[in-house]
Order: sequence, then C-alpha cells, then structure tokens
Amino acid sequence: MANGVQVRTQDHLKSKVRKKLEPLIEDEKLMLRSLVSEMAEKGYTGLAKKIGADIIITDLEQAEMTWENCVRKARSFFNKTSRQSVALRNSLEYEFKQHEKPHKLTSSKCREQVRSWSEKIAEREANKTNEGKKLKQLEGLKDACEDAIMEADTQSDLTGQLNGMLGHVGIEWNNFKSLGFKQLKSK
Repeated sequence: MANGVQVRTQDHLKSKVRKKLEPLIEDEKLMLRSLVSEMAEKGYTGLAKKIGADIIITDLEQAEMTWENCVRKARSFFNKTSRQSVALRNSLEYEFKQHEKPHKLTSSKCREQVRSWSEKIAEREANKTNEGKKLKQLEGLKDACEDAIMEADTQSDLTGQLNGMLGHVGIEWNNFKSLGFKQLKSK
C-alpha cells in the first residue's frame, strides 16, 4: 500500500507537532534540571559520608597543605643556595625554578568526582518523580505523533488522529478560536 500523504505534507505536520510539543518538553526539562540540581546538592554531603569520601578528602587536603609547604620550603632553600655561586645557579634543575603545581590527584578533583556521582544519582531519582514521568510522556507523545504522520494513508484521517493524541495534554491541533475564526465543517 502506497503512502497517501506527500513528503512535504509529512514534513509540515512533523514541524507543527514539534512547534506544539517542544515548549512543553522544554518546560519539563527545565523543571527537571532544577530538581536534579537541588537533589544533587542535598545528596552530595550524604553520599560523601556514606561512601567514606569525606574522610579521604579531608586527609588529602591536609596532606596537600603539608606537601605544598614542603615544596615551597624546598624551592626556597634550593633557590637561595643556588645564588651562592654561578655554578650552582646554572645547574639548578627546572623543577626548582617553576612555580606551577605539578599535575596530581587533588582534593578538589575528589570533590568534583563525588559531585558528579551525586548528580548522576539525582538524575536517576528525578526521572522517577512526577516531572520526570511527565517529560517521558511528552517525549513519547511526540514520537507517537511523528510515527502517526509517517504511517498515515490520508491527511484527513491524520489531522483527526493528531487532534485526538494532542488533546490529552490540552493542545488543539487546529485552534481557530484563538485566531477569531470559526472552523468550517467539511462536507
């Protein structure tokens, strides 16, 4: 059976479905992101304590402070000592001249990792909330509308079907009332 709806009509109808559903989907995504942020922030401290990362991070911070102090002392000592003679100054290794921190595992990287895990857990939990379920429903409705458009045989049946599908979320397919027109009945 050949498809009775032309490709350009299908494209137009898919575009119209997107225009009607995208604002609702974007609103739900924003609400879900806000919820995820709140849940992740609240869950960060609890997760850090639960997995024992708070102790590790605190120990690492103390070790970093001790390490940085020792590095500063060593750098200062070798720089002062190298000034005693030209031979010492010329043979001073680069590591004692640089002022950047070497790449290493830091407490801030550990915090970022726990925060990332907390966000992932919050996203999973947020998808179980009413907002997450509604977003999934809207995205499913959009896919179902696009499938109906691609599988339709006639355009008249299709507009009625789309109007019925979108009516469940309060969207009218042909909303002539808002434009001040009356819809004409087809014969």
